[in-house]
Amino acid sequence: MDTKDRILRNAASQVVIDCAFRVHTALGAGVLESAICACLLYEFRSAGLHAEDQVHWPVVYEGVQLSAGYRVDFIVENASSSR
Repeated sequence: MDTKDRILRNAASQVVIDCAFRVHTALGAGVLESAICACLLYEFRSAGLHAEDQVHWPVVYEGVQLSAGYRVDFIVENASSSR
């Protein structure tokens, strides 16, 4: 990853953190995950970020994609190390 990519990812990371603080300040603690995720997705998109939610992420073991997998809450700005 070159310097420009690192700067862009750091800037996006700061926006994500700011969005999380806004949601937490508005909703407080003890709120259902589904409500928090909906509010976060709204904040990300309102901030101009490209965000996907509930993304299926396969498990690849020794080069073989297995039927088991993960559900990733968010992929923001297409940031992932293996996507």
